[in-house]
Amino acid sequence: MGTGPSKEPEEAEPPIQEDSIFSQLHYETSYTQTLPEEPDPSTTCPVCFSSLKPVRDTPRGLMPLLQCPKCPSGHLLCKQCLYPCSYSSPKYTPICTNKSCHIVSTLLKCDLITEPSSSVWGCPLFRACPKCHSLMMHVDGCNNVSCQSCAHEFCYICLGSSEKCITGGYGTCSKAARQRFRT
Repeated sequence: MGTGPSKEPEEAEPPIQEDSIFSQLHYETSYTQTLPEEPDPSTTCPVCFSSLKPVRDTPRGLMPLLQCPKCPSGHLLCKQCLYPCSYSSPKYTPICTNKSCHIVSTLLKCDLITEPSSSVWGCPLFRACPKCHSLMMHVDGCNNVSCQSCAHEFCYICLGSSEKCITGGYGTCSKAARQRFRT
């Protein structure tokens, strides 16, 4: 026997049981945040939400147009922004009537924010200012953003003005749909 202080015997960790490993894996995978499934807004009719079909032109193949097989109007829609197209003469080529086609196309096709710690998780990566239609991204912080072009302050989630948003910038409000507009 030694003369130094006595040591408590170290407790051995209990052996890991396979059941606890599987239950931990189940817990981790079943409680991770996943984005809700939403129909692809770039291929869905803006009126009835049916799948759009490409328009065929026999001599040239596919045209940059889509059409809803369920809507009675049968409008030809721009493949980029989903607004009606018109035909120019004399070549009868389709022309998008939306001057903001490239902006709306970006808004419809951009990815969603997938960072779980983001206050705007699940929103599109890009939003347009509701006042001047300038594109912007949410960087960090609260839901409220300020447009660098016109200084309009709005909620990135619901697109309401900062004064009218019910959350005050840190709560959960109703997520606005992907933006579509015509100029």
